[in-house]
Amino acid sequence: MNDQRVSYLASVPVEHGFRWITKVKQRWVLADPSEVRNDRLYLAANYDNLFEPFWGYHRALKDWGVGPLGCLIDEPDLYLEFASIDPTPEGVLKFADKYGFLERGFQDEKFRYLELNSDAYPDLAEVFKASMDTFLVGIETCSKWLSRRRGIYWLIDTWASAQSAEDRMRLLDNFGAANTKLDFRLRLEFGSDRPMMRLLAPTLSDMLDIQWGMAIAAEKEHRQCAECTNWFGVSVASARADKVYCSDACRMRAYRKRKAGKK
Repeated sequence: MNDQRVSYLASVPVEHGFRWITKVKQRWVLADPSEVRNDRLYLAANYDNLFEPFWGYHRALKDWGVGPLGCLIDEPDLYLEFASIDPTPEGVLKFADKYGFLERGFQDEKFRYLELNSDAYPDLAEVFKASMDTFLVGIETCSKWLSRRRGIYWLIDTWASAQSAEDRMRLLDNFGAANTKLDFRLRLEFGSDRPMMRLLAPTLSDMLDIQWGMAIAAEKEHRQCAECTNWFGVSVASARADKVYCSDACRMRAYRKRKAGKK
């Protein structure tokens, strides 16, 4: 099980991407993130636009039953990328445009959305390319995204710095994904007719927790890059167990700094 990847069906806007909106005097308007508090800043996308397959960034295979729900995201270390995003509205927007809403899932009935009239909101209707008199806009607060980012970062950091079995047991006792249900699916691999299994997390938020849990269950060690300080994972049994940089780019950057310092 530790080697099995977990996927999820993303809710990514097909054509128009996400926008920031806020409420001013009981009206929803486009927002300038630099002028609005994070708890009043909402990541928004045309809800109807989410019900089309998104083929731009990741593998989305019809034989996995993606159907009209969106793109099948299969990124093994997405939790590490999420923990390393810039903790700003700009960082959130960049990540969301690739991977979709944080908590809208294929079985989620609690996702929040706005029902807006095109005549009352002509500017938003234009931005979100509304094709009907009434359109739906899905929303999530920026503060929720940044809180979730802090939570994943805390999990990685706390486990990596735990000094005793008691410390680690205490962390696992409070682990939020313990009751998350995975959707198990079997399909035939396209072209070979071999049976393949797929574990689907309900939402992106759930997938992040599950990926971290599967990583520590596989005894992956987490370290901070000596150059950029982003977290990366290392298998202690790998040939590069002494790795100190998260990427070749950081390794070369550090090398150039050392070389320049000797001059």
